Amino acid sequence: METRKLNTILFADIKGYTSIMHNNEKQAMKYLQNFKSLLQDLVPRHNGQIVQYFGDACLLSFDSTTDGVNCAVSLQKEFIEADLPIRIGMHLGEVVFTENNVFGDGVNIASRIESMGVPGSVLVSNAIRNQIKNKDEFNLKSLGSFEFKNVPDPIEVFALDIEGL
Repeated sequence: METRKLNTILFADIKGYTSIMHNNEKQAMKYLQNFKSLLQDLVPRHNGQIVQYFGDACLLSFDSTTDGVNCAVSLQKEFIEADLPIRIGMHLGEVVFTENNVFGDGVNIASRIESMGVPGSVLVSNAIRNQIKNKDEFNLKSLGSFEFKNVPDPIEVFALDIEGL
């Protein structure tokens, strides 16, 4: 059975994981274990759902954009403290949920935005910005509009400008 809904999607991965694994397998496995442990601890606290792991990456889902962005900030602060090189990208869009997976443009765009980031960053689409722009706790800086593979229109991307990130 599949369900469609508007959802905030967060995609996170360990930057350079393949290279880390090649050079220091023990360190790579430690990163992965810490990454998953922090996700499992913090995501439920922000009313989020861990949808799926993709090796060194993870797809998260939130019904509330504010909860999702707050979770991203909390996660990134914990990742930085744990010396984990994590990038986070977020997008709001209609997605299709099946048994234990989620599909759609929202997922693809969040993944593409994440790949633009640097460790310690949270990058969000204009759709996310439109949901949180009136909230004083979130400062955003436009990085410009970008064309993404298989996405017909350019998307403006913003970086969360928060102390510590």
